[in-house]
Amino acid sequence: MNREELHRELERLHRELAQTDSTDPRLRKLQADIDGLLKSEEVEAGKYGDLGDQLKDGIYHFDASYPQLAKTMAQVIDSLALFNL
Repeated sequence: MNREELHRELERLHRELAQTDSTDPRLRKLQADIDGLLKSEEVEAGKYGDLGDQLKDGIYHFDASYPQLAKTMAQVIDSLALFNL
């Protein structure tokens, strides 16, 4: 997976996060962090690793209340695993 493909996945997740009606700070932080990654020109492995950890936590916390969002989070985790830095 290349950076463009990963960013398409991140953009999809970002859109889904924006459509939630939740004010949960974890979701809003995740949205802000993804926004920062999408705007960044630099590829830093640590930032993507931190995002993966946040997504795993998000799946745990939001699977019941936002099942589609949790599914998208899982897909992005898979994409992160395939991304070659």
